[in-house]
Amino acid sequence: MWLPNPNARKPSWRAGVFRWPRPAFSLLEVLIVVVLLGILVALAVPYAQSTVEEQLEAGAQLLASHLAYARSLAVTYGDSYRVRFLLKQNRYVLEYAGSDSQKQTLPAGPLDGPDQPPHQRIVEPAQWPTLGQEIRLFSVRDDTGSDLTEITFGPLGGTEHDRPTTVWLTAGQGEGQRFVPVTVQPVTGAVSVGQVQASPP
Repeated sequence: MWLPNPNARKPSWRAGVFRWPRPAFSLLEVLIVVVLLGILVALAVPYAQSTVEEQLEAGAQLLASHLAYARSLAVTYGDSYRVRFLLKQNRYVLEYAGSDSQKQTLPAGPLDGPDQPPHQRIVEPAQWPTLGQEIRLFSVRDDTGSDLTEITFGPLGGTEHDRPTTVWLTAGQGEGQRFVPVTVQPVTGAVSVGQVQASPP
């Protein structure tokens, strides 16, 4: 004997129109969607609210870590390693600066990448992850204002240049342009990040 399925959809008449009932979202499904949207918003808001200053500070910390890595190579291998700055190309290059041909190939490290040549590590600040604020190399100078093109670390960790060297990064345009210094001390090779400022150095 055939019995009707009590769970089957039943047609209804509304305003003279014959309609089948539509499937609805359960409360659990709605809550899951709301929670997922909340997580996505929580992840996106800090980046959306990130200012030029914050992104520039992050870039300066990254540069400082790369300079510290070059210094560590010099101390570890008891030789000279340099970072050359190519301002027009907005890039800097880490390479061996000594006379031992066996050290030309750089050891594996944090700057490795699939397209890096074995004897150099090329870094382009414009490729750093930012939200529309391209970071650029602005200048490399010592404390007398003389322009430099490189920082070379010796086997004791200090630099070959006998004065503090500052690499200036910049980001933003017009009145929103900001600058931040990354300074290397000559005797110790210690690297420090200064305050973001509105005026150029």
